[in-house]
Amino acid sequence: MNRRARVVMGAVMLGLVIFALGIFLLPFAFPTPPGIITRFQGTSLFSPNGDGRRDDARISVRARVPQTLTLEIRDGDRVIAVLADKKAVRRRGWQRFTWDGRGADGAALPDGSYGIHVYGRQGKKVFDKSRRITIDTSPPATPEVSLGSAGVTDVPRGAQCALEVTSADDARLRAQVRRANGRPPDAVRTLGPRPERSGEPVRWNWTGTDAAGGALAPGLYAFRIESRDAARNGAIVRRSCWVGNLVGTAEPADPQPGDRVGVRLRRPDGTPLAAETPTALRLYRRVGAPGLDSEILGSPRSRAATGRAGRVTIRLPRGIRPSALWLVAEADGGRALIPLGQG
Repeated sequence: MNRRARVVMGAVMLGLVIFALGIFLLPFAFPTPPGIITRFQGTSLFSPNGDGRRDDARISVRARVPQTLTLEIRDGDRVIAVLADKKAVRRRGWQRFTWDGRGADGAALPDGSYGIHVYGRQGKKVFDKSRRITIDTSPPATPEVSLGSAGVTDVPRGAQCALEVTSADDARLRAQVRRANGRPPDAVRTLGPRPERSGEPVRWNWTGTDAAGGALAPGLYAFRIESRDAARNGAIVRRSCWVGNLVGTAEPADPQPGDRVGVRLRRPDGTPLAAETPTALRLYRRVGAPGLDSEILGSPRSRAATGRAGRVTIRLPRGIRPSALWLVAEADGGRALIPLGQG
């Protein structure tokens, strides 16, 4: 290659480099101006069912310049509600809207997915975009709940109440504990929120203490178990549990009418109560059982029998099935609820 050809080739290569560099730098020399709307955001899932939770969808649009703004709710290509119709936006900044899940006729729309469409215009400049929003007012399936009480059903050692919740839907679980039919009505303990996975049980073993770790007074406690899905729709189940700070078994285990019955008492952790501990025994009519009922103790069916824990006994009335009675033993600040008989 002669000298002239080399010069021409070098000039061509230099020209290509300059051209490529110009293409690369062009966007920086003449940057694309931001759009007339710089942000468009909104609720993606809500539940307009009037329960006070996620009843309204919130939609926000940030305008960069004055413009006219139209905001529509669409079902496919069909406009079913208009939240703004060529609204004059005179200043830059956020424009905020709410939607109650109703159509233009005021009727609640069925569950499903809809479109939020925003159209802004300033002269020849246009913003035209959509996003999806879902209405979900269907509550989750009612979870399966079991709640056991120490001394009445099998629960782990040390626990006074054993709660197990199994949901058919993904949800979040929360349980509030209150004194049944007592005062104050405020919750004394709250579990959760905890995530629930479909078909996977959530378990909680409660020792009968408040949020500060203090022991609660013996008695029946009401559980309000609430399962909520992503749209905050809820299913509520109510159960009860006996907290006695004391667990007892009857001796003999299967007494008959007219028999004298004693008790063997222990702490929920399995520690036996000293045989010399002063103890009072009393029989009550059985009107319910912990787990499902809010009332379990009816009227007394005996006078109190007092003595030492290892010696005191009480006679069962004749003519009444033992299984129709509760034996309540009180000792050392605790109150054991003891079932009698086999049914």
